[in-house]
Amino acid sequence: MNSIISSLRTNSSFYWIFIGVATPVATFTNYVFAQSITIKGQSLAIVISFVLAGIAFLLWLILRREHMSRGWFRAFVILNLVSWSVIALQVKADGDQSAHTVFLAPLVYLMVLLKPPSLKAAFAGADAFAWTLVAISVATHLLHVSGIIPFPTWAELRVPFVGELFGIDSRWAGPFASTSDSSPVGAFLLMYAFLRTGSTRIVFAGIGITIIVLSTSFTSIFAVVAGLLTALWVGLNNKWRPTLIQKIGITASVAIVGIFYLVTRDPTFNGRTYIWVDYIQAWFKFPVFGMGTNGILSHPEWFTHQHGHNYYIDILTRHGIAGFSITVATLAVAGVVVFKSSKDLRPWLGAVYVTFLFSLIGETLIDWRTLGYVLMELLLITTIAGASRVPKVNDLGFSEPKHSKV
Repeated sequence: MNSIISSLRTNSSFYWIFIGVATPVATFTNYVFAQSITIKGQSLAIVISFVLAGIAFLLWLILRREHMSRGWFRAFVILNLVSWSVIALQVKADGDQSAHTVFLAPLVYLMVLLKPPSLKAAFAGADAFAWTLVAISVATHLLHVSGIIPFPTWAELRVPFVGELFGIDSRWAGPFASTSDSSPVGAFLLMYAFLRTGSTRIVFAGIGITIIVLSTSFTSIFAVVAGLLTALWVGLNNKWRPTLIQKIGITASVAIVGIFYLVTRDPTFNGRTYIWVDYIQAWFKFPVFGMGTNGILSHPEWFTHQHGHNYYIDILTRHGIAGFSITVATLAVAGVVVFKSSKDLRPWLGAVYVTFLFSLIGETLIDWRTLGYVLMELLLITTIAGASRVPKVNDLGFSEPKHSKV
């Protein structure tokens, strides 16, 4: 008993694993049950979110604090709190509704701020998150092919012969909101796989590639390419050490292929450029605090879509310069933390981070009021980066850093 208590007091993995699994489990629960099961008027997904967060909080209370978040990582966590506050207050002023889970995000940020996970714990939470994404993706597909839950109807599958192998004839969305939301999950799993080893790497990469192919969102494909190029430039830790000329040549070749495809096959980025123009024109009418969600919905004559299909443009129109500035500053500081991480981790943490940023170019994936699975990706990898620079943390075999601040 004493050993269990001692472990709970010294190992931050316990609380961080519960944080890692909470969002994917709630996503799957919401997809399967939606509003069919309620507890005291709340959906089962909301109840599960609070239960898992509550367990994490109890474990966090038991945990002995060794140090607070520091340096750039502390700035990142604080900016997340500020971003949450700004967006939540703007939504409240706009008269839009928020789910009760809106209160869980600041709780998680405060937990990380006061008792940040160790490097081993940071990886444990990210692994738990990734494995849960794999599990709910496979479980959802089994529910579909077995007929327990009917396949949702999406656009025609762009790779039909692959669809035949999986018994589908339309793009795959899984338990996520749409194919535009599922493909970034595949991109994350693929890029995060490079931070793992052995069978874990194989599973994450295999499931990630499968999701990307079945959902076929070109935004995520371009994002993965950008992530791989980032790893190339930051420095791959293997026997191949490309020269500057080789790096430039590879990057230029990829850029030429990408530009050729966009110019000849998809110059409007699947119609997104028209949506972007609508949103940018609307922003000029409400530049400081934006239109808000209700403002966008009340002007159907201005918009063909209810979201901007681009995070950066959407938040600029929805929340104005006020919301755009603070959230983009948060993303930028996350980049500082990631690219100041330990040398062993920097290339692939940077790759995951850049993949995340590029995924936002074609989709509106983040709501700063809640820690959805996409925003969790950012928090998890930035926490790993921050923990990699804390002294005396080498329990995964990485060399100890010389500096303690990130």
